[in-house]
Amino acid sequence: MNKYIVEEGDFIAKNQKIALSGNTGYSTGPHVHVGVKDKSDNYIDPEILFENIIEKGLLTKN
Repeated sequence: MNKYIVEEGDFIAKNQKIALSGNTGYSTGPHVHVGVKDKSDNYIDPEILFENIIEKGLLTKN
């Protein structure tokens, strides 16, 4: 991340920017890694949350 716009615990709205992506190190272009935790602080697979978006082809899974 180049810059975070929200902080941990903030509520976010649909289409709200949460961070700015940058290109540093050995990456070949701007990209983002997503980590999603449940209320018990355990990581969950974000694909479950993005299932409809993936099916519509708006998000790709590598």
